[in-house]
Amino acid sequence: LPFFLILTGSPLLCSQIFRIYYAHIPRMHSTKCLACKTISFDQSADTSLGTILNSSITESADAIIRVALYMMLASIWMHILDQLFLAKNIGKTILLSTFELTTGLDMLAGLATPAATRYLMMLSLTSFGGISSILQTMSMIQKSGLKIIPYIAEKLVTMTVTSLLAYLYLIVINY
Repeated sequence: LPFFLILTGSPLLCSQIFRIYYAHIPRMHSTKCLACKTISFDQSADTSLGTILNSSITESADAIIRVALYMMLASIWMHILDQLFLAKNIGKTILLSTFELTTGLDMLAGLATPAATRYLMMLSLTSFGGISSILQTMSMIQKSGLKIIPYIAEKLVTMTVTSLLAYLYLIVINY
């Protein structure tokens, strides 16, 4: 329960900080903004239930396939780098674990370090999400006009806050 609260509380806390930060930045209205465009129905366009359903299924399948392929690609990169750098050490494991969350958590769980250290690293990685999640997000927002750099910065800040809260919790339970 404490780790669940840390993992859900950190993004909530950070979102409030980001909200305050973004409230002071003048907004630029992008012509690429899909949500800002007025929806108008062309009478000649086929808006039948079958067409809409088919389009929804096709776009959903495309999104699912892209997410799965980015996860596989990150795992493949991770295993290739693991084979290239044969030395086994904690730094290498931590670096490789950042590629993909599921495989990365498994790698961190297998480290020969104290449980508190593993928990801290695993909570940090879970909060960050891994390079694969960044690539997945980049794929999904590519036509929206949104920028990936602020997203990455916010993920890193949230990871840092999660790490600090987890560290404080681990200190409290040890005393």
